[in-house]
Amino acid sequence: MTREWATTDYYALLEVEPDVDPDVLKRAYRRMAQVHHPDANPGDPGAADWFRRIAQAYAVLSDLAQKAIYDRVQAKEYRSRTPDAPDFPDVDELIAASGAILGRHIVTPLTMPLEHVVKGAAVTVEVDGLDTIVGDIPPGVEDGDIVRVEGLGRVEDDVTGDLIVIIHVPRHAYFVRDGDNLHVSREINVSDLALGVRVSIPTLHGPTALQVPPGTQPGQIFELEGYGIRYPDRASGVLNVRIETSSGGIASAPTDKGAFAGLMGILDDDAVEVIATVGSTFNSEVHEVVGKVEPGNGPLIVTGEIRRGYLVKGQVTRPALVTVTRKGDSA
Repeated sequence: MTREWATTDYYALLEVEPDVDPDVLKRAYRRMAQVHHPDANPGDPGAADWFRRIAQAYAVLSDLAQKAIYDRVQAKEYRSRTPDAPDFPDVDELIAASGAILGRHIVTPLTMPLEHVVKGAAVTVEVDGLDTIVGDIPPGVEDGDIVRVEGLGRVEDDVTGDLIVIIHVPRHAYFVRDGDNLHVSREINVSDLALGVRVSIPTLHGPTALQVPPGTQPGQIFELEGYGIRYPDRASGVLNVRIETSSGGIASAPTDKGAFAGLMGILDDDAVEVIATVGSTFNSEVHEVVGKVEPGNGPLIVTGEIRRGYLVKGQVTRPALVTVTRKGDSA
């Protein structure tokens, strides 16, 4: 159950009454699911969302523990819209303290950082300040989800209740979640983008290496399989790594493709010269700088080649695009 429960009338969605019999509820769900199934509504872009909401409504209303919380939430919503409505317990007060009691069930909120969501975690709950119970939270939960751990509640009339955990997942500082997948950005300088580089990528499962091939462009995305939400019994999500450049330059691969590729094949070998780049002193007559140039008096040294340049019989046919840095300050 997600936060959608606070604003959606699941009874109206399934066209049933709040005191509906479980068998009647099941028949209503099957009827509505058949009517709104995407396969029965080709071309309707909203069919999938309708089907999802119907399935969620049934999942909540068919579970007595979740239904009890849902009814209290709906009573609160109804009271806020109707001043003369009878006073019901406030759901916020119900879950404000760890180990709140809902009949034989124990309800507790849990703030769960994304680092735990990707793998799952255990929750420890104190009941009445005395008893401590521990329940396992599976990986992949979302903000507002309710997780029910059977058999960890109180005993009433020889029946044991459940632990009901209401999940809050704060926004992460670096990673963005999209279902089972995660997104993160990685800055790489333009010379490394041009020449290719092996970099370390931070993940919520520990750092891993990514080989960035020559010619990678800013904005390109690499998928790291298995580094999203991980499940023990089904496929795990991926980590999408978006490449950014710290200098703002536009990188392309050092290449001989295109119009200049045939020069050395058409003309004599001694007629065409490739302009020297990495390690040489910057020469404004044959080099063009991509990116920022550090202030200072020291000589500029070429550190990376973004695009190859050519001299034909000593004349600049195409300057080389390069990145540079200063080699100290001259006296």
